[in-house]
Amino acid sequence: MSAFVVISTTKEAVTSTASTFQLDAGVADPNPLNDPKPWLIRVWSDVNSCIRTDGQAASQSDFPIAAGREGELINLQAGGSISIVKQIGELDGTAFFSRVKRL
Repeated sequence: MSAFVVISTTKEAVTSTASTFQLDAGVADPNPLNDPKPWLIRVWSDVNSCIRTDGQAASQSDFPIAAGREGELINLQAGGSISIVKQIGELDGTAFFSRVKRL
C-alpha cells in the first residue's frame, strides 16, 4: 500500500471541446542541476473522459478515465500539459488533477 502527499491540485471543466492546460509547477527543485523528473499525477473525473499528455488536443481515442472511480495515476513530463475531453454521450462535468508524491 502506498501513501501520497498532494503537492498541488487543480480542476478543469470537461466538455466536448478539448481543454489543454498546464498544472501549477508547485515546489521548484532546489537543485537546478538535477534533471527534471516526471510528475506523478492523479486524475479523476465525474464524467467519462479521455486525456492526452503530449501537448496535442485530446480525442475519443486517447487514454480513458472512468467517472466516479478512484482515478488513475499518470506520469507527466515536468511542466508538461494535459488535454481532456468528455467521451461521446456524456454530460459536461469536472476533472481533478493532483500532483502527488509517494511516501
